[in-house]
Amino acid sequence: MTKEVDLRVVPIRDGDTVVNWELEVVGTNHKGTSGSYPKLHLDKDSSRHEITVTIADPLHQVKFPHLVEDAIWISEVPDVNAGSPTQKGVTSSQIKDLSRLNDTQIVFTDKNNGQERILSYQLNFDNGVIPLDPIIENGGGTGPGVYQNYILYAAGAALLIAVVFFFIGRAYQRSLK
Repeated sequence: MTKEVDLRVVPIRDGDTVVNWELEVVGTNHKGTSGSYPKLHLDKDSSRHEITVTIADPLHQVKFPHLVEDAIWISEVPDVNAGSPTQKGVTSSQIKDLSRLNDTQIVFTDKNNGQERILSYQLNFDNGVIPLDPIIENGGGTGPGVYQNYILYAAGAALLIAVVFFFIGRAYQRSLK
């Protein structure tokens, strides 16, 4: 089952210039500005999430670039203090189905599977408007990668048992001689 998450970004202006952003996780009490953006936390084993980002500009001037690869950059980072992505586009296997719905909305799916990860993302805008760079804490666990460690442990145990039985069998054969 896919869960839906809506993020709303509101430009904060000084005159005609956007100087900051407010980011809100819609339907929660989580919102903040630069330095205190709420982290989007996806719980372990909570399934895939479809994330929609909407620009809520009262003046209707701020827009996403036409190419979705320019509008959002996403990469896996070692910790929440690693900073913004340094490469254009998406470099995480956790993100799929990235699309630009219109000038003010983009949507993507976070598979949220396998190991826990931290994804840094940067939202970019047209006309030199400053970017916004919050964090996704991807809890992982959902999907085919959930039992990967258990399978490796079971395979290792089976191999160990096979080796033990092999040597027991050889010792038994020698005792018959």
